[in-house]
Amino acid sequence: MNNNKKTYRKLYWHIWYILFGILLILMFNLEPPYKTWIIGLLVIMALSRIIILWIDIDK
Repeated sequence: MNNNKKTYRKLYWHIWYILFGILLILMFNLEPPYKTWIIGLLVIMALSRIIILWIDIDK
């Protein structure tokens, strides 16, 4: 059970990094109205990553 949980966590972070990379590439290729949305998503993703790391460190 514990090993299965680690596998899902690794899969989650792989998907997260791929999505972050795609959004970063799109940010440089899109026009300003869409760029603002993507910057907002990137900031939210980065903050969620920091919060999750902080929670994991406290355990």
